Amino acid sequence: MPHGEKIQHIKQWWEQDFSAFASCNFTDECFKKMVVQSRIMFRFGAIDLIQWARDKEIPMVVMSAGISEVIHASFNLLGSVEHA
Repeated sequence: MPHGEKIQHIKQWWEQDFSAFASCNFTDECFKKMVVQSRIMFRFGAIDLIQWARDKEIPMVVMSAGISEVIHASFNLLGSVEHA
């Protein structure tokens, strides 16, 4: 498949996936509940690193292609973050 055609399929998939997700009208409370009820886990040592950085007042930036609301809810469970 030519690269340009592949990109068009990826774009179409993304737009359809995003539209389906957006139509669910999830709230912050929904995401919090999802995280609490899930088996989501931080990698080994991540919680210690987050705590250490917070104690030293070192800012931490999370780069992810994941759903930001899930990431925020996960960190909020730790009681350790402020987010923009």
